[in-house]
Amino acid sequence: MKRILVCLLVLLCLSAAAVSVRAAEGESGWEYDKETLTLYIYGEGSTADIKYDGWGKTVNPRTVIIGEGITAIGKNAFYSCTNLRSVQLPSTLKEIGESAFHGTSFEEFEVPEGVTKIGERAFAGCKYMKSIQLPSSL
Repeated sequence: MKRILVCLLVLLCLSAAAVSVRAAEGESGWEYDKETLTLYIYGEGSTADIKYDGWGKTVNPRTVIIGEGITAIGKNAFYSCTNLRSVQLPSTLKEIGESAFHGTSFEEFEVPEGVTKIGERAFAGCKYMKSIQLPSSL
């Protein structure tokens, strides 16, 4: 497992000129398009909790598209992704983790119907945020 992760990190560093970077493990994974600054997350279940800075230190996407089958966005997932302005959330989403979108650059955010839990400080530090639309499922 460690060998795979090290290889993925080396590949990420060496592929700076490539159009996309892809990492996958089992049934879930992600792909980043460097031309459009779009992060695609796919699979089933929950994304991982992250200690600090989420994707902001790795790829800092402008757009995130989360595929059907993902049910939860983990703690700090997009923390300090200061470039993040747009996200497409799946209908399967049930939970948004603590500080998941902290410090992003959203002006508006619509939480999809079916989400039943939003963690503390999920949208803290979003200095451009003008409105958040919440579903009746909360």
